[in-house]
Amino acid sequence: PSGKQKPVNITNNAGRTDSITFRYINTDPDKRFVENKDVLLLSAFDNISKEAGFYTLRLQGRNPLLKRELDKYGYTSVKKAKNTDLFVFQKSNFNTSP
Repeated sequence: PSGKQKPVNITNNAGRTDSITFRYINTDPDKRFVENKDVLLLSAFDNISKEAGFYTLRLQGRNPLLKRELDKYGYTSVKKAKNTDLFVFQKSNFNTSP
């Protein structure tokens, strides 16, 4: 935050190019900040097709942004298991209740 380095777009303009809105999902309420080695979970909303879902983002390494799920559903109440990479969430649309 000292302003000495240029800002970096961590999604490489994928959101703007593909008309997708990304939001960071904090999966560990005990963590106060994001580290470079972390893999982030992002919620995604396609502004054209109106599909929603999830992407993962590696802050280091190749292929940083990876689509995990994108479908015509809404996803809510995302929670991560404490000691493993398993998630639970509610998935619904007008035809399918949670």
